[in-house]
Amino acid sequence: MQRAAGQPVGPALLFFGCDDPDVDFLYRDQLAEWEREGVVSVRPAFSARPEGDVRFVQDRLWQDRAEVEKLFRDGATVFVCGDGQRMAPAVREVLVRMVRESGGVDDAAAQAWVEHIERDTARYVADVFA
Repeated sequence: MQRAAGQPVGPALLFFGCDDPDVDFLYRDQLAEWEREGVVSVRPAFSARPEGDVRFVQDRLWQDRAEVEKLFRDGATVFVCGDGQRMAPAVREVLVRMVRESGGVDDAAAQAWVEHIERDTARYVADVFA
């Protein structure tokens, strides 16, 4: 809506998961349209039909980590919505792993940094269900 109104929008990556692109890829046409318009870059993961090493959201996030890290350094916010038992903790662990590897820090420092951005800066926001 902002872009349609002529307002500039920043880069947006949408990582999401479903079982099969031919069965439960909801809003496929609308997302494809937004991607063509440059509003969002859609990054799906299909658990029943994986592409290479990408089966789940966390796998796709890891695959695209260089781009995610750059956006995060530039001030991006990460929003995580969905399964709080498996997906959300796995996504958080990928962020910790990214910080650990790109920052050359140990696990405790990486965990502390992710906790800081979640608690103190609101740049990591989770809305999850059990």
